[in-house]
Amino acid sequence: MIARRSKISRVLLYLLLLSMIIFYIYPLYFAVTTSLKTNADSLSYPPKFVFKPTLDSYYTAFKDYNLWPALKNSIIICFSNMFLSILIGVPAAFSLSRAKFAGKQVISFWILTSRMVPPIVMVIPFFVISRSAGIFDTHVLLILVYLTINLAFVVWMMRSFFDDIPRSLDEAALIDGCSPFSAFLRVILPLTAPGLVSTAILCLMFTWNEFMFALSLSEYRAATLPIVFSSFIGYSGANWAEMSATAVTTMVPILIAASLVQKHIVKGLTGGAIK
Repeated sequence: MIARRSKISRVLLYLLLLSMIIFYIYPLYFAVTTSLKTNADSLSYPPKFVFKPTLDSYYTAFKDYNLWPALKNSIIICFSNMFLSILIGVPAAFSLSRAKFAGKQVISFWILTSRMVPPIVMVIPFFVISRSAGIFDTHVLLILVYLTINLAFVVWMMRSFFDDIPRSLDEAALIDGCSPFSAFLRVILPLTAPGLVSTAILCLMFTWNEFMFALSLSEYRAATLPIVFSSFIGYSGANWAEMSATAVTTMVPILIAASLVQKHIVKGLTGGAIK
């Protein structure tokens, strides 16, 4: 009787897992298959599951909707922002984790408040300042805007990883002749590699998918991939095939980047769950 109940529970668990997989995979399947259809097939009802694949939607998206410049802008802006966020945020996080000085908690809270402010509140000041400084619709502007938002995330994420590393390792490195910077670079930083990679990928995902700042602070020269999606909706309807082709093109770089460092991401996201 117990074995039968265990078998039924296992079957129900597998069915639940299968339903969850279908729930998450189906939107991706729908986007990929729609991108391989003609506009007529993409608008058919009921949807066609058997059709002749074509790459016309990709050709149209790249040729008529400036998808390639937007892809190039996204790569430049997002990867530059990720690099600068890590370059500035990681030393700041280490300082807040290790150093002792007056006002440390106040500074930590002040950094966190930048994540509490609704993004819509920051759009108008950024717009006015960028117009006055002559950097509106440039890569530099969006990189700096995303940097102000991502820095707080990087600092608080990496600070938690640094706090989990015993201070005795710092002291041992100093006794062995390392300078404080050398101890940080050669001993502490390699131990936080999983957290560093997961933080970098999360920063990349945020900027890659961000829409509001990109829409408000760019026009043509610095328009990113999310802005292109609004081009597919016109007075006569939406071009679903080209929109799906753009969605697939948008997903591919992030999927490649995440798959290359998947091992470190899993370690980084689960590292603080168990001590």
